Formats: sequence, structure tokens, C-alpha cells
Amino acid sequence: MNTRNKKFQIIILIVGMIVGVISVYAETGDTTKIHRKAQVTFAHPIGTNGDEAAQVINNFSFNLLYGVSGGVNGAEIGILINNTSGNIKGFQFAGIGNSAKGTTNGFQAAGLYNVVMEEVTGFQFAGITNINRQSVNGATISGITNLIREDARGFVFSGLGNNVRGTARGFQGAGLYNLTEKESDGAQFAGLANINLKDTRGAYFAGLGNILNGDSRGAQFAGLSNINTGKMNGAQVAGLANVNIKDIQGAQIAGLANVANETSQTQIAGLANVVVEESSGLQLAGLANISPEEHRGAQIAGLMNYTKRMNGFQLAFVNVSDTVKRGVPIGFISIVAHGYRRIEVEGNEVLYVNVNFKTGTTKFYNIFSVGYRPDGDTQNWGVTYGFGTLARISNRFNFNMDLTATHLNEDEGWTNELNLLNRLKFNASYLITKRLEIFGGPSLNVAVSKLTNSEGEVVGSSIVPSYGFYNETVRGTNVKMYIGFNLGIRFLTN
Repeated sequence: MNTRNKKFQIIILIVGMIVGVISVYAETGDTTKIHRKAQVTFAHPIGTNGDEAAQVINNFSFNLLYGVSGGVNGAEIGILINNTSGNIKGFQFAGIGNSAKGTTNGFQAAGLYNVVMEEVTGFQFAGITNINRQSVNGATISGITNLIREDARGFVFSGLGNNVRGTARGFQGAGLYNLTEKESDGAQFAGLANINLKDTRGAYFAGLGNILNGDSRGAQFAGLSNINTGKMNGAQVAGLANVNIKDIQGAQIAGLANVANETSQTQIAGLANVVVEESSGLQLAGLANISPEEHRGAQIAGLMNYTKRMNGFQLAFVNVSDTVKRGVPIGFISIVAHGYRRIEVEGNEVLYVNVNFKTGTTKFYNIFSVGYRPDGDTQNWGVTYGFGTLARISNRFNFNMDLTATHLNEDEGWTNELNLLNRLKFNASYLITKRLEIFGGPSLNVAVSKLTNSEGEVVGSSIVPSYGFYNETVRGTNVKMYIGFNLGIRFLTN
């Protein structure tokens, strides 16, 4: 019995919607309207208005099964279906559906559907769907979907989705999706996605994603991703990724990655920021920032920053660029194709021969070095990392200040104990030829070591000079301080 009732209800729904849509398209031969205070219909044409019901505008109308009228100027109540060939002003209610060929100004409610061919001003409610061929100015609410052919201004909400084929201004809310093929001005909320194939202004909120084909002004928020093929002026926030095929002015914030053609202001991503053309502002990423053209601003990443022309600040484990126009890259290693790159052969009081490689910019460069010291049958060597800066005095004279840390390995392949020599070097250089400099200067040295002698006493490094102004062992660590020297030649590789 329940199955039969459900089948009967479905048949009634389909028949009602077909009748409603066909009726609103049907033309009447006589356009003259008659005004009457009230009418009652059992099933058209069985009613007080008879065959001329489609030409009568009623102040009050009551339809039991299926009623037809030329318009409503007050209130119309139908147990099943109301069909109006004219305008509705006031209140219309039907147990199954309302259909109107003209405009609706007021309140329209139906258990299943409302179909209006012209503009709606006021409030619409349907258990399943509202279908409007023209603008909606007010509020439209349905259990499943709202289909609007042209503009929607105000509040549109459905349990499943809203399909607006024109401009949507105001608020759209849907349990699953909102689809707008033209400009949207206001806010859209969807449990799954907002899809807009033209310009939009305002805010978009989606549990899964926002997909926009045109320019966007405002904000996009998505649990998964935002995809926009046009320009973006505002903010994109997504749990996974933001993709903007054209330029974005504003902020992109994503849990995984941001991708844009050109950006200004801010990109923040848990993994990476990628810009196809120029970028400006802040790029902050857990892994990498990539900007193949010029970046103006700051790039900060956990692993790597890359840009062709840097105009600002880079901070990452690895920084790569072609040219630094203004600013400084800071990291474990900075590679600048047209930057500061030098190879040095240096001698000092601890390691007699050192080969140093410097890379970065004159403001901040990284130092990598390997040194060697033969002592008869004893072989000692060290590996060094550091950074420094250069000040130009004249065309031939320069001044370098370097801070380095060297792990000393004494008479063995690798010394596992703490055995560091920390040096602050002050070197003046003179350019002999276009590619060759000589340099030298003093250094302030602090040696920190846990090396012991044959009796197990902590004595520190045996190759660090014994002279100095400080030599103490505190808590199992020997610390020596002294003044040293540096002397060498430098090769200019670029």
C-alpha cells in the first residue's frame, strides 16, 4: 500500500509540473481581464468562473483539485494545484504546486513546486523546486533546487542546489552546490561547491570547492580548493589548494599549495607557492616558493626559494635566483647566477692550506671550506661552514668580514667528539688583475673541544695554538681564545 501511495504521489507531481509549465506557456485568445471578488473551483472548468476562469482576476480564490485564474489580487489557496495566466499580487498557496505566467509580487508557497514566467518580488517557498524564468527580487527557498533563468537578487536557498543562469546579487545557500553562469554579486554558501562561469563580487563559501570562470572580487573559502580562471581581487582560502589562472591581487592561503599567474600581496601555503609570471608581496611556504620571473617582496620557505630576479628578501635552506636587484638572500646556501661567487686558497695558523668557496651576494654570502695540515706522521684536516659580507672601499680595495665554524679532525678520518674552531675574520683585499685578488687580516678565534689526553683529562685541541688570552676547562669542555691571522689569494669566477 505504501508503495502504491508513493507511486501515486510521484505521478501527481509529474503531471502537475507538466500541466503547470504547459499552462504558463499557453496563450489565451481574449486578453480582456474581468475582476471578481471571489471564486471557488473543484477542478477547472468546474467552478464559479467556469470556462472564462483564465480571464478573471480574483481577490480571493479557493481551488480544491485544479484551479485556473487570470490573476490574483489578494489570496489564492489550492489543495492541489493553482494555475495563473496573469500576475499574482498577495498570497498564493498550493498543496502541490503553483504556476504563474505573469509576475509574482508577495508570497508564494507550495508543497512541491512553484513555476513563475516573469519577475518574482517577495517570497517563494517550495518543498522540491522553484522555477523562475526571470528575475527574483526577495527570497526563494526550496527543499531540493531553485532554477532561475535570469537575475536573482536577495536570498536564494535550497537543500540541493541553485542554478542561476543570470546575475545573482545577494545571498545564495545550498546543501550541495550553487551554479551561476553570469556575474554574482554578494555571497554564496554551498556544502559541496560554488560554480560561477562569469564575473563575481563578494564571498564564496564551499565545503569542497569554488570554481569560477571569470574575474572575482571579494573572498573565496573552500574546504578543499578554489579554482578561478579569471582575475582575482581579494582573498582565496582553501584547505588544500588555490588555483588562479590569471592575476590575483590579495591573499592566497592554502593548506597545501597556491598557484597563480601573477600575484601581489600575500601567498601562504603549507607546501608550496607557484607563480607563473611576476609576484610581489609575501610568499610563505612550508616547502618551496617558485616565481620564474621577478619577485618583489619576501620569499620565506622551509626548503627552497626560486625566482629569476629578486627584489627584496629570501629566507630558506636553499635560495636560487638569476639576479638580485635589491635585497638579500639568507639561507644555508644561496645561488645567484649574476651574484657574488669566489674561490679562495687560504692559509692560517691552524690549517695551513684551505680551499674556500663563497656564493651569494656581496651583502650576504655562504662559505664552504676544506682545510688540511700535515704534522709529520700526523694528518689533520677540517671542514668549515660560515657566512660573510663584503664592503667595497674602492675599485681595487675591498673589506670582508666572515664568521665561520670548523670541525677539526685530528689524526683520524673523523673526530666524533666536539672539536670546533669558531673564527671571526677581518680581511682586506686588493685586486691585482681582473680575476685575481690577494687578501689577509686578523681573526678572533674561539676553540671549543672535548678532546682528552692519554690520562683522560680534557685538554682540548692539540693543533690550536697554546698562546692566547683565555684557556679554561668548564664542565668537561675546554675553551681557548686567541688572535690569529689569515692570508690568501682569491679567484673571481664571475
